[in-house]
Amino acid sequence: MDAASIVRGLRGDNESSRKLAAFHLQTMVSDGDFADAFIQENGMPALCGMVVHEQGNTLAYALGSLNGILEHGLGWDEVGLDIAERAVDLVVSRPVINVLRNAFRFLVLIVTRYDDETEFQLASSRDSDIGPNLDTLTPILKEQDTFLNVLVERLTSADHALCANALQFLNALIRDGVMAFNEIQLMRFLSHLQALDVFGTVEGLMRSDIVSDIAAPILDFQNLTKVMLRRWRSIPVDITNPAHEEALEKVHSCAEPALPQEATNSRDLEREGSPPIDEPPLDMPTEVTWRSLGFAGEDPVLDMDELGVLGLMDLTDFFNKDSDFVRKTLLEQTVMPIDRRCPVARVCLTATSIIYEQFRAASSSADPRTSRALLHEQLAADIDFAVQPLLLCRDKLHSSIVHAFFRLWEAAGTQTHEYDKIEQLVRLLVAKHIGSATRHTTAQEVEDAMNRVTLAEVRKWQTEELNKLQDRAWGTDLSRLRDRLHEESIQFMQEQRIRCLLEGAWFSTESSSPNDAVDSTSVNSGSAGTASSRWRYARLSPNRRYLHHATYPNRSNDRPSIANMAQKIDVNHISSVVSNVTKSSRNNDRGDAAKHRNALEKEEYATSTRLVIHGSASRGVHGGGNEEEEQVLLELICGESALASEWLDGLLMLLDQQPITADTERLISMIENWSLKVRLLNLQWEDAQRQGNGVMDEKGHGEWSRSIPRPEVEGEYWYDMGED
Repeated sequence: MDAASIVRGLRGDNESSRKLAAFHLQTMVSDGDFADAFIQENGMPALCGMVVHEQGNTLAYALGSLNGILEHGLGWDEVGLDIAERAVDLVVSRPVINVLRNAFRFLVLIVTRYDDETEFQLASSRDSDIGPNLDTLTPILKEQDTFLNVLVERLTSADHALCANALQFLNALIRDGVMAFNEIQLMRFLSHLQALDVFGTVEGLMRSDIVSDIAAPILDFQNLTKVMLRRWRSIPVDITNPAHEEALEKVHSCAEPALPQEATNSRDLEREGSPPIDEPPLDMPTEVTWRSLGFAGEDPVLDMDELGVLGLMDLTDFFNKDSDFVRKTLLEQTVMPIDRRCPVARVCLTATSIIYEQFRAASSSADPRTSRALLHEQLAADIDFAVQPLLLCRDKLHSSIVHAFFRLWEAAGTQTHEYDKIEQLVRLLVAKHIGSATRHTTAQEVEDAMNRVTLAEVRKWQTEELNKLQDRAWGTDLSRLRDRLHEESIQFMQEQRIRCLLEGAWFSTESSSPNDAVDSTSVNSGSAGTASSRWRYARLSPNRRYLHHATYPNRSNDRPSIANMAQKIDVNHISSVVSNVTKSSRNNDRGDAAKHRNALEKEEYATSTRLVIHGSASRGVHGGGNEEEEQVLLELICGESALASEWLDGLLMLLDQQPITADTERLISMIENWSLKVRLLNLQWEDAQRQGNGVMDEKGHGEWSRSIPRPEVEGEYWYDMGED
């Protein structure tokens, strides 16, 4: 069908022909050229007449066709105000779903048109020059008191298109209110939305499975919520404003049951044996000071200068909802030193600031062009992270952050001048749990997760963040520095572990162990260990070529001399060192009675680490000869983990192998980290301030600007280098 035949069908007297023509038109106007041809055939008056007078499916097809033409930006000069009135009446009267869907879509097309995109006004059959956007519908909506209620009801519709259109129209109302309303009007509008539970309903949509179908209006609503926060933040607190004065009075009255003066007076009277009185003495001040509530001074407006009305709203809401916590905290602080008290009001304002920055409300904009650009960017991201239902739970998040602040304050034993340190920890805590939350994360889950975090964990996160910050700031230079310091730390620990071998150590042994046979066959061996041998002493020779060892009946406090230890192992003949943890008994009784020991006798068992040195015992240590097959050269039983770490890693590093014990790795990491901190602090002797007649030369020579204390050194001194 061509455009002319469609127009003839719309003008026909037969209802069925009009219905069929509207049905075909609805499917064909998706083509912009056909829509333009339809307008050229003067079909708009007939189509608009059908919208005003038809009913049922015919009306639905006509509205759908009109919407398709208007979406191309065509035909607006032919649309009269009577069509807008008809659409509003249809929404309020709740017709069939296909009519309602198209009626909402028409209203959305009106309110989403902007003056900078069109050169013509929306025409009116009554010659009233009403411009585009929400201004067109304002007089009509004022006559329909139930329109907003119906609009909110449609947010829960099972029809996704209807739900999206309803939410998009609601966004237009909010955008107009944010941009045009004054503070009082905006507060009334917000109260009306809260009474209709709009934010709770949209939060449910954000968490539902249909979010992908309505992502655009959902993200637009989310952006407008941030715009509202930004608007409240931009309004300064004015003590002469009745609403602001009333809010401050609520905060003040909430703390009156926890008056510091009354609490102190009652306790003093109880100590003296007098019954507490309901009213304090006349000479005792009873008024709650703003400073005692946690403000910096007696003018609370100054503390809210940065956050404006937004901070006042959150402060009032927290004091009202968590009044028991506030009063309990203020009462407990009356017996604390002033420098240990956590300022309640300041913490509330800090929580507001943290939430505002976490959701990046400052980057939001009510400008349609800016919001559309931001919307396209968000739609390209992961929808599970782009949609933030936690934003609509600000009151719950605010309370959780305040409680977390007080918990960390108490755990750290913080003083007032250290407030910023706890604030940094709380910001990190919020970034971890709110910043990484998905649209499925609930406010209760966030609160529970924050309550489980300890002070030590947050400080660990802080250290990790500082390391990441250093890595980003220094780039490859810091990576190269870390690698070099790691190698130096390994070399340092290698020398330390080998020096433990040079120092020597005592090891327990077992009678008739394989070591006895090894001792008897070792090079330059003396007498083999007997059944009474209980201790073995091992020591590396100063030239680091031989591992000397000998068995003794008793452990001596003196170190045996290498000359008295006849048994030794050539280090070059050691192939590997193996360790395993065993359960040894301090009681040699191995009878059946050992199986029936009670719990107290179980303490006779202790774990020990057995080091087994493998290699070849060659007869050619002092002369030529062939090597024998690999065998166990020596066993060392270490009763302490530190001793096992020293000798196991010492032997491995002596063989140019990597250390494997946790103790050595921990020490290497500690040395590396401390070395890095010293490098980053750039602690050098040349950093001391020098001055020479007020000028320093290129080499930094000059006189010291301050004297360096040298205790117990009165005169000149020098280092004796041991040279003759």
